[in-house]
Amino acid sequence: MLVQKLSWIILLLFLCQHGAEAKRTVACEGKSLRLSCVWGLIKVIKANYGRTDRTTCTYGKPAHQTSNMRCFLGTSLHTMSIRCDGRKSCSVPAVNSVFSNPCVGTYKYLDVHYVCVKKDALRGNQIGASDSVHSDPVTVSKSTWK
Repeated sequence: MLVQKLSWIILLLFLCQHGAEAKRTVACEGKSLRLSCVWGLIKVIKANYGRTDRTTCTYGKPAHQTSNMRCFLGTSLHTMSIRCDGRKSCSVPAVNSVFSNPCVGTYKYLDVHYVCVKKDALRGNQIGASDSVHSDPVTVSKSTWK
């Protein structure tokens, strides 16, 4: 866990230094999340299938299904990395059968942060050269956020 946190900090420092931005996209439970890079390949840097706020993906849901804001699934990043890292695009359903159910009775969403990197930057999960990360336009799936 400490190594994962340190990797995240190093990546953030790199992104800030070189002006690149991570992309963020969210899919409500039962919908699919689509990531894609116009240039480069996907590298997922942060992910959670659960709930951490009361406003995301709440439309039409009763309050008792959206009040738990401490719903985290520690394996979300691993699951997303396996399915998306190194690809030009990927689509992942935000469902319990893919991620498990970290909080029964809570309406969840999949929240993912990623960057588009050169192929050689994915080796060893390290970002290396100064031109390895780019802020390219991405296609994000349409999900209802309310």
